[in-house]
Amino acid sequence: MSEASDPQTTGLRERKKARTRQLIQEHGLRLFREQGYEATTVQQIIDAAEVSESTFFRYFPTKAEVVLVDDFDPILVSSFLAQPPGLTAIQALRASFRDTFGALSDDETAAMKERNELVVTVPELRAAMLDQLSSTMQVLGEAVAQRTGRPPNDPAVRTLVGAVVGVAVAGPGRAPRRGDGSAGGGPPALSAGPGVPAGVSDPAAWRGRRRRPPARSSRDRGRLGGRRRAPGSGSRRSCSRDP
Repeated sequence: MSEASDPQTTGLRERKKARTRQLIQEHGLRLFREQGYEATTVQQIIDAAEVSESTFFRYFPTKAEVVLVDDFDPILVSSFLAQPPGLTAIQALRASFRDTFGALSDDETAAMKERNELVVTVPELRAAMLDQLSSTMQVLGEAVAQRTGRPPNDPAVRTLVGAVVGVAVAGPGRAPRRGDGSAGGGPPALSAGPGVPAGVSDPAAWRGRRRRPPARSSRDRGRLGGRRRAPGSGSRRSCSRDP
């Protein structure tokens, strides 16, 4: 068996890469915290982590990547696809967010909070984060489509993914709490059938309301009939005298 195909060797190599990336990121965040993001240079991070320039750029193509790069997307998607089939898409997303972020250690949670604070306060980082959203939406959209049996470009899929990403942008780092309805309840998004918007709990009633015209008030009926009659005007028949 070659070294490349040896699972044990491959696992050791991947763990070493993960440790190197974590080391660079830890030193970068420390320097950002101590002297500010703008004042910190890539060379200072390289010197602090004691790695070569090529090693740094192998893991982080830009300084902004030191803050933005993480493994949450694949972990979240894997958890989402592994949720029980009885859960709706929204319920499965809630559960996967809870499971993914609930499993973080105190140190990992603190690091995530620190990174999110940098993203919120540094314009360069916020702009870079927004540029990455298209990739996140594509990955999440493919996962939702796979779970629901709909195409990734389905309007309901795109609406749900856009809402989830919007919440992440509005409140970065805030994971769903226990008791938020992830195990049951909540809107059955993407399960109501063709033509029914996500979140409708009673598709039949919704379709019935769509087919039934809204009731009109007496004032509306007066408007639709033409000129409104003055009080006491009597019949609509003309009141003019015969010649």
